[in-house]
Amino acid sequence: MRALVANRNFRLLFVGMAASMIGDSMLMLVLAIWVNQLTGSASAAGLTLLALAAPTLLAPVAGWLVDRLPRRRFLFAANLASAAIMLPLLAVHGRGQLWLLIAVTVAYGASFVFVDPAQTGVIKHLVPADQLGAANGMLQTVKQGLRLLGPLAGAGIYVALGGPVVAMINAGTFVVAAAAVLLLKLGMPPVAADTGTAVEQAAPEADAEAPGALLHEITAGFRYVLHDLLLRRLTIGLLAAIFALEFVESGIFALVGDVMHRSTTLIGVITCTQGAGAVVGGVLAARLMRRFGGMPTLAAGVLLTALGIAALGTARLAVVFPAATVFGFGFTLLLVAANTLIQQRSPHRYIGRISAAADGIISVGQVTALALGAGLVTILDARLIMVLIGLGLAGSAVYLWRSRHAATTAAPEPEPQPVVTAP
Repeated sequence: MRALVANRNFRLLFVGMAASMIGDSMLMLVLAIWVNQLTGSASAAGLTLLALAAPTLLAPVAGWLVDRLPRRRFLFAANLASAAIMLPLLAVHGRGQLWLLIAVTVAYGASFVFVDPAQTGVIKHLVPADQLGAANGMLQTVKQGLRLLGPLAGAGIYVALGGPVVAMINAGTFVVAAAAVLLLKLGMPPVAADTGTAVEQAAPEADAEAPGALLHEITAGFRYVLHDLLLRRLTIGLLAAIFALEFVESGIFALVGDVMHRSTTLIGVITCTQGAGAVVGGVLAARLMRRFGGMPTLAAGVLLTALGIAALGTARLAVVFPAATVFGFGFTLLLVAANTLIQQRSPHRYIGRISAAADGIISVGQVTALALGAGLVTILDARLIMVLIGLGLAGSAVYLWRSRHAATTAAPEPEPQPVVTAP
């Protein structure tokens, strides 16, 4: 931890990412509440989250761009573009501009697709492999900890000043993140057996001239994930987990509004309680990974998440808040362990595409679950939905636990660049 704090570049990146996390924690829930109040429909709020997740299907192209372009400059530009995306929300004043709100939500979701793999690559460049768990734990502690204040602050500002003000605050945090990235001074990453490529060095341009080479390069991350035993099992386990988890996004509105007969603002309080557990999870995640290993920690995180979500199905305040705390703790363990394993297992030259490939595969389950969840809340009782989610996550935890020995297998060798013959 001290080594991370002493690392000037990591401090800058940490400040920038923390700033953007503040804005995100305020806006993401506000978008769903905004649509819910404009339409009066819990299902519409779920579709808003679907619009936010749908652009993850662009992940393969985003990962390819991240690996080909200078990552620091790419991350700087992506943060500025994310700030600009917020500006059209100034024109949303009523139901007549609902289409604009949805369009911005889609563009906002696309910003994550391009920013996240670039951040993953820069973190791998800045942080030694044995410190990646601690770095991810610090970042997730801040991100999940913001659930204590961010959603409430966002909802409060939304009620007092309106959604456009929340959007402009988020835009400002992206500008801060861009400034922090601009101040980074990146040299060569530690040379390992997989690569000696610098983050600021783009991949060779020649391979794009070969027939089919572009598609070959874009899909390289998928092939690496499928060939690596640990990454393959990790991705399959997370696909099942996220598929089950995304039903919560739609189900929570129905649970609070239709079953508990409470205002949707209670969701902000539940999210804050979840954040309390997440803070503890972020603090302990690196320690648990060192003690038990990455895959066992990941499996434990999924199992705790399953227990927390299933307990939400009681729809009783006395149970809902402790359940949300367990949910937050387990979900943070899941995120830290998964991110660390992907970073440790990926060569520098492929980190953007591998990260994006894993996200792209998982997004299939995510988008499908959000689409089904928006309709499912009109058919099934929200309490039953929560129990079913818990059962699905429990099955995923068992699969990941049985895959714990995959970490001992060797990572595959990075495939060579396509060779272009002169005409």
